[in-house]
Amino acid sequence: PTTAPEPAAPEEAPAEPTEVPVVVEEEMPAEVAEGDLGANYVAYLAGMEKYNTFSPEALNTMIAEGQEFFLLDVRGPSEAEELGYIEGAVQIPLHDLGKNTDKLPPVDTMVVVYCAAGTRAAIGGTALGALGYTNVKVLTGNSYGGWLEAGYPIAEGIPTEGKVYDVGFATNLVEAVDNALTGINDIGYAQIKPEDLQTALIENPDMILIDARRADEVESKGYIPAANWSHIPLEDFIANMDQWPADKEADIAVNCGSGYRSNLAMTILRVYGYTKVTSLNGGF
Repeated sequence: PTTAPEPAAPEEAPAEPTEVPVVVEEEMPAEVAEGDLGANYVAYLAGMEKYNTFSPEALNTMIAEGQEFFLLDVRGPSEAEELGYIEGAVQIPLHDLGKNTDKLPPVDTMVVVYCAAGTRAAIGGTALGALGYTNVKVLTGNSYGGWLEAGYPIAEGIPTEGKVYDVGFATNLVEAVDNALTGINDIGYAQIKPEDLQTALIENPDMILIDARRADEVESKGYIPAANWSHIPLEDFIANMDQWPADKEADIAVNCGSGYRSNLAMTILRVYGYTKVTSLNGGF
């Protein structure tokens, strides 16, 4: 509530004191604006360089040069305890990422994500895109395994708990990310083997297969025959949402050339609420 300023005291008090009106402003609860998931993913996909892949060598160089970035380890604590971790990393297991967004830095920060071999890092990095991050790098080349193979330095034990940033992401975005990541199983991380996909396509003719490769790849190399096949390049995945299945509980598999881009597309679909999406392991 606010009160109008009191008038200056007169030289002589008036015979009848005048009341100063008090204006009371009703305090309204602050509204939490919803985040624009589509706009975030358009920006994320438009900002990709080499599909956000990043090599262990490039990461080691960046560390040696003292560049500033946020290093995110999405493995579990037992993996770090057994095999160590990259110095300076903050560990948030993939399934817990949506529950620990207070430990994520401002969205204009460069974030490098790694896991044991690369699958969880690709999924986690794409989930960050939903929150508004555009400068995300996914450690590929066998991810932490490649880092070890190259003989780069590691720290032993479990990373110390990260700093609390509490950026304040929109609730709808956090919920979408949390639902998507908790719905991905621990065994396989929503990957489907070629032989299992072939069986599924025969046994379930309603299964939908989305090819996330570029048009030139499909034209030059062919595609996997399926009764419900569609071609939606990763670069245009949001622009072509009208081609996505209407049923969010439909059985969907996504393929690309090697299995990396399909993980990105699969994650986007899951963030949007699709619950039965897999990525073809090894790709086309």
